[in-house]
Amino acid sequence: MVNGPDPETQQLLRGLDSEVCMTVLDGNTGVGGGRNAGIALARGEVLFFLDDDAELLGEDDGFLHRLEHLPVASDEWETHNRHSSRLRAEGNAVCARCHQPSHYDTRSHHHHEPNTAAARCVQCHML
Repeated sequence: MVNGPDPETQQLLRGLDSEVCMTVLDGNTGVGGGRNAGIALARGEVLFFLDDDAELLGEDDGFLHRLEHLPVASDEWETHNRHSSRLRAEGNAVCARCHQPSHYDTRSHHHHEPNTAAARCVQCHML
């Protein structure tokens, strides 16, 4: 799902595995709108979102194929406990379950004094 015309992203996606389907939205609908559009169009068993502020590290060609072996209701990547609705971790640790803290929980990424309220991921990414 390319959320609005983006030639650079479109070119990158064309070079990926032929099983990766690309849909380009007419305009940027925001994270929720892009994901909802992707969910509506999905026809496979695995749906994977990689946002523009995240990256797959390394040259791992088999990553997408390994996703199909994850349990459907895997709680490994969920931020909240599905029974209690409580966060699985506090502060930036909840984001560190998927995003590398050495890259994202740094002053160069969030531009704030580390370990302050302003440096919390939710200040920018969960509005």
